[in-house]
Amino acid sequence: MSEECETINATLTGDQRDALQEIANIGMGQAGSSIAKIWGEFVRLSIPRVANVERQDIPTVLQQLVGEKNILAVRQAFHGQIRGEVVIVFSGGPPRELAELMGYDGPWAQPENLQRRNLLLRLSDGSPSRGYAITAMSYSADWTATEHVPERAIRSGEIGRYGALSPRDGGRTRRNSLSAEWARLGDGDATRASAYVIDYGLNLYSAPSGYIGGLQGDQHEQADSRLVWGGEARHSWQPVAALRDTEFSAGARLRQDRIGRVGLFTTEGRARTGTVREDRITETALAAYVEARTQWLPWLRSTAALRRDEIAADVTALGGQYNMGNGGSVRGGQTSPRLGLVFGPFNLAGSTEFYANWGHGFHSNDARGATSHTNPADGSPIGRVPLIARARSAELGMRAAPLPGWNTSLSVWQMALASELVFVGDEGITEPRGASRRHGVEWSNYLTPMDGLILDADLALSKARFTHPADGGGDHVPNAVPLTASVGIGADRGGPWYGGLRLRYLGAYALEESGAHKSSPFWTANLRLG
Repeated sequence: MSEECETINATLTGDQRDALQEIANIGMGQAGSSIAKIWGEFVRLSIPRVANVERQDIPTVLQQLVGEKNILAVRQAFHGQIRGEVVIVFSGGPPRELAELMGYDGPWAQPENLQRRNLLLRLSDGSPSRGYAITAMSYSADWTATEHVPERAIRSGEIGRYGALSPRDGGRTRRNSLSAEWARLGDGDATRASAYVIDYGLNLYSAPSGYIGGLQGDQHEQADSRLVWGGEARHSWQPVAALRDTEFSAGARLRQDRIGRVGLFTTEGRARTGTVREDRITETALAAYVEARTQWLPWLRSTAALRRDEIAADVTALGGQYNMGNGGSVRGGQTSPRLGLVFGPFNLAGSTEFYANWGHGFHSNDARGATSHTNPADGSPIGRVPLIARARSAELGMRAAPLPGWNTSLSVWQMALASELVFVGDEGITEPRGASRRHGVEWSNYLTPMDGLILDADLALSKARFTHPADGGGDHVPNAVPLTASVGIGADRGGPWYGGLRLRYLGAYALEESGAHKSSPFWTANLRLG
């Protein structure tokens, strides 16, 4: 974990900063010592650095420190004469690794038998804002998995609640990467650049429907082997003194996937028995963007951005009885504007901000779906999907602290997608469907009514419908959850005991377009005592 950050607009005295730094050093030292005992090896900690950061800049600072898209964060509040939040950010696999070191192999009757190999080498100099880092990583693993199973098998008593029908589900994977990052912080400007190359492979075996296809079972293999390379450069600056309240940013991204072989195969006990489809793909994505953040008035700030994306793909069919006629070249592009406004803070029942966000975006579809005209499973004709599925979204909301110790936020939103991606459980695949619309409401609350007591509550309502009903008249988007809620309480008064209780609710959702068949709503409860 790194705590390196440059000091921005420091308001503390030198002695105060030293004291805060020492508190962090002692706390992280004790935590590092405990982790070292569990892990059985030395844990190296960096020297903590103190920084004053504006609230709206926290996501940017975290991104600079962590550098990865997918992270796991553990958050815990502390109370007393000093109040605050401690956030520990894990990147990659450490949380899973810690669970494994504690002897956790999952609740399943069939053990995972995970065999994993890791290697990490890193060379760096300077800080995240002034310096460079070169990282080499290698990861490989193989495992046995308990996939989702038919409910009928559990009801009949064929297997238990945590049982499995297929003892050979699971897979193996590898990921080897080399990346480099460089940053320079100047007088009123900042420049960042990064580049990477990744070797990736996956063989995933699953039998999501059991044995409805015969005694041989319905296991299939998804295989992928590719080389990925790319990079990004970004520059931020304030052009003239007259625009000192505006920060401009511009950047570009490039990524190419050279997929040597990607396919879907029928298997029995991980041995291939047939080829549904196998293809070779080269896909290149290029993006350029500009952004301006302006503090117009003490109570008004804005963010305006414009981004252009271009994607090109070439697909060559390599195997599959009904797949050989598929393939070809396809391109897609989109210009995406984005605008955000924040009004406040105002002294309205405490500190209150109002915000509005609007923008365009997209998700990319599988290049094979954009070039195929026959179903590789049975040869039936299918419609091609766009390589880029456009999206439009808007949001209105407010953030407030109406009472001491109570922070709340409320937002309403809507989103329109040109193409929906729907997971098909019986086949274990995700397939594109028609255009859809969504709208919803989200309400979040965080309360600290007294020292050592934390309450939080969240509620999310949404409605997702296809723009054009499917055959049979249904317009429900399968697997779109209309209602989620959670409430939690945590207590830690600094004594010998601490604990917490969290309840989560997941509402019933449509399993197919008509909405006649739905999942069962359910609660989960987690109790923690120590």
